[in-house]
Amino acid sequence: MAAGIAERGQALRRAWDGRLGEYAEQYPELAEELRLMRRGELPVDWERDIPTFPTDPKGLATRDSSGQVLNALARNVPWLLGGSADLAPSTRTRLTFDGAWDFAADHPQGRNVHFGVREFAAAALTSGLALSGLRAYRQTRRSPAVPHPPRRSPDLGWG
Repeated sequence: MAAGIAERGQALRRAWDGRLGEYAEQYPELAEELRLMRRGELPVDWERDIPTFPTDPKGLATRDSSGQVLNALARNVPWLLGGSADLAPSTRTRLTFDGAWDFAADHPQGRNVHFGVREFAAAALTSGLALSGLRAYRQTRRSPAVPHPPRRSPDLGWG
């Protein structure tokens, strides 16, 4: 069974690299996003729209400022996605800009994930998303959105 495994692996890797190169030629902008994502890097100027909050005697709720920052970041980092249980409206973790739809079986490009009340499943899902190279976040009842740091994923090209 082990005989020829290195040769088979090399052949599969060459085929993968070839397909990745073809993809990069056909879709250069998306290929660059994939390269950045796989390396755990962020796009140029990812922070350009982060709002500032002047001192205000009345103050601004942390969840409101956090939601504004989260939406600004997500507009500039296409692979940022996440959500909360059923509390996104009150915790302000819902991405509200055009193109940030709800993730669903019939809408896999959505970036708002509704975890329900399954905290363990939410943690497992966001950890898996982060492991794949995506920037994932989740919100629990009382804490601000918890970003999951990118993990070094297997070298699937450009990594």
